[in-house]
Amino acid sequence: MFAFGAELDRAVAAARTRRTVSIVGVHGSGRSELLQKTIRILEETGTPVVTVEADRASTQPGAAFLRFARQLGVRPTGEVDPLDQVAPALRPSTVIAIDDTHLVDQRSLRLLAALRKRTGAAFLLAELPGMGMHHPERTIAPVWPETVITMRGIGIGATSELVTEELGGETDPAVVSRIYAKTGGLPLLSKAVVTSARDHGRIVQHNGVWRQATASFWNDDLIPLIDGILTDYEPEVCALVRSVAELGEVALDIATERFDARLTQLACDYGLIRLTQTGLGGALQVWPRMFSDRYQRSTIPLSTIWKHESALVPTDLSPEVEGASLASLSQLFREHERRTVTATFAAWEAAPNPTTAGAYIVEALGVPQERERIVRVFAETAVELEDASSTSFEFVVQQANWLAFEEQRETDCRDLLESYGTLHPEWRAAAGAAGRAISLMVGSGVEIPKTEQDDEPTGFVRLERAVRALISGDTEAAREFADWTPTKQVSKATSTTVTAMADLIDGRLDAALGAAERLMNQGEYHKLRGAYISGCYVAALANYDLGRRTAYQGVLNSVLLVGRPQYLFQAFYAALLQLHALDQGRGGSSSLRGALLRESERLQSRPGPCFGMGVDFATTVAVERQAPLLFDQHIAASVRRRRELGYLVGAAQQALYGLQYHLGANTAHEFQRVVRRLKTPGFDHASALIELLQSDTVDGLTRWADGVRKAPYNASTVRLVLSAARSETDEHRRETLERIGRSLGSDRVVAEWPNHAGLEPEGEAPGPLLTNREHQIALLAGRLSNTDIAERLSLSPRTVENHLARAMRKAGVTNRHALFEAAAHSSGR
Repeated sequence: MFAFGAELDRAVAAARTRRTVSIVGVHGSGRSELLQKTIRILEETGTPVVTVEADRASTQPGAAFLRFARQLGVRPTGEVDPLDQVAPALRPSTVIAIDDTHLVDQRSLRLLAALRKRTGAAFLLAELPGMGMHHPERTIAPVWPETVITMRGIGIGATSELVTEELGGETDPAVVSRIYAKTGGLPLLSKAVVTSARDHGRIVQHNGVWRQATASFWNDDLIPLIDGILTDYEPEVCALVRSVAELGEVALDIATERFDARLTQLACDYGLIRLTQTGLGGALQVWPRMFSDRYQRSTIPLSTIWKHESALVPTDLSPEVEGASLASLSQLFREHERRTVTATFAAWEAAPNPTTAGAYIVEALGVPQERERIVRVFAETAVELEDASSTSFEFVVQQANWLAFEEQRETDCRDLLESYGTLHPEWRAAAGAAGRAISLMVGSGVEIPKTEQDDEPTGFVRLERAVRALISGDTEAAREFADWTPTKQVSKATSTTVTAMADLIDGRLDAALGAAERLMNQGEYHKLRGAYISGCYVAALANYDLGRRTAYQGVLNSVLLVGRPQYLFQAFYAALLQLHALDQGRGGSSSLRGALLRESERLQSRPGPCFGMGVDFATTVAVERQAPLLFDQHIAASVRRRRELGYLVGAAQQALYGLQYHLGANTAHEFQRVVRRLKTPGFDHASALIELLQSDTVDGLTRWADGVRKAPYNASTVRLVLSAARSETDEHRRETLERIGRSLGSDRVVAEWPNHAGLEPEGEAPGPLLTNREHQIALLAGRLSNTDIAERLSLSPRTVENHLARAMRKAGVTNRHALFEAAAHSSGR
């Protein structure tokens, strides 16, 4: 796989116009590969290329220039200036290519620079960053005009394609994520890591999917590769890099005292050290992170075996400074998880009681690799249900969470809590509230108790009432219930989540972002995945509504870094995976998109209380986005289902985001039905617009726009106007809506989110010509069995089997996973 098509086009075009091209990148960045492909294309299209070959072992001054001259058929003699002999042999269109310019001897570089000045020859150079700045004698001085191509690594999507291609099969996103976190998107380093990990059994194929088998990818075969990266730098710089790598990360104030400022700056200019900037402050880290495994590997428990399917794990999604910060965030959570899970399990083994068991399970819940040990702790911890205490109650709630979320035994979960409440009337209210909250989050709908009670010690009752008010659209009541004193069972972070969600629902986007930032900082500082993920959910939707795509994507990236939270926050995590998959659908990676969708499906397949919880929206976008009538019908049905479950806010959000793709009559009708039952102003502008669109006059639309301009900017409102314009058949009304859209900032929306333009023309959707039903079943086939698909779609298993067989024949594939990839790729275009 070659991921630098745009860079290749730039290099070829510049070389053909006789410009010097400098390809700058660290080892493993694909710098040399890009140079070689450029040479091949130039030669195939008639442009002569002569290569200057460096030889690290040669000590003869001018040896590289001598070899270069011989390629031209010239054998310089000492009596004549070598330039006088070589210059006439160069054709005007010849391009001179040098890979690893820093390895060419200095006399040869001086002669080549003089040759360029005399003949005007174009050069194609591959260079290390920082060499021109600090060692001009090891490069050819830049000239104007010159095209500089900086190799910045590849994104997570391209890494997914590379890893999948290298392994030759479907790959768990955890594998892709961890490799990217370690390599920073350097393609050649990524290839080396994945192949060595496979060869050493660190990555194994299980049920047709490549998954991680050990806690680390590191093996000693990688030592020559990592050490070879440092061979071209000063010894004192290499020593600095090793020192930082051994520590993993060094706070800036400590680094200032410990390391020489000049050497630190030198290492940064070389790209070997990056500045990390997170909520915890600045620090230095080596780049890529594989250096840490090389010099700090003794602290990594390689014997830890992971036997179970893993969720998405931390990953670094940017090769720049932001990427270094994200990699640091990943490391923080991974190291904390490793330490606390190990320590709390050891404490339980030493004294297996509800207290030590509860401490372990709080840390281990949501960590897929701990499944076997969690089962053992539940089975071997003696809990006397007759003894009422906060410790026994917490342990019972943890068991209930496990039954509902991991075992998908919601009935047993509720029975366990009900039994505890029956035995201990003083805990009945808390147990009942915990059961209702769990059912609400797993998608069973809103349950209203016969009597309401506030007086209980844990805070569960107020929490459940706050959440119930929130998702019913009564944000004022939600804030009131959320205003509690933190307890051991319900933290202040949970209260802040409710408040942040209320601000988001009310359309107070700046306030929501502020609360989300506090949650993320608190989650980062205390290593609380639940707080961090809930803050990310609010921040993602707020940034989406504000049209800030870069910030939106940055939040999604950090979610992948932090990983899956504890169970009550799992629906938020699954929703964020849906959002990431939808974003990948706009020209991203089909393999990553499919992996994200399957992971979200596994964690939260049923409709949940807020947008993105449940796979029906992403499935409808993937399957029906080019069929407006079907799209409208399916989105309307999903909105209606949420309304019937009592998820009013989720229903309104589902409708509003669907209407931004296509403004259909059925969805608009369901949206209005839901909004009438809400007590929040957050959907008022959209509701008023939809009502006005049902009239024949444009005067009301103009007055509506005047009111919207006085309110804070909301990109989703602008997208809704543009969607209405696309759906409008009356030319005058369409022009009016387009004018209103421009006045509200449509240019800004399109500039920031250029690919979010609604439904695409049918002619632009290549791929297997599946029917709508075949496509729908194909997208479910990647995760569900035929029986599960049949149950979900109200079909017989035999009908599902027939649809799959026909779809596979059309797509030219032989298994359901390949069919899913073909269908997902076709949908994403």
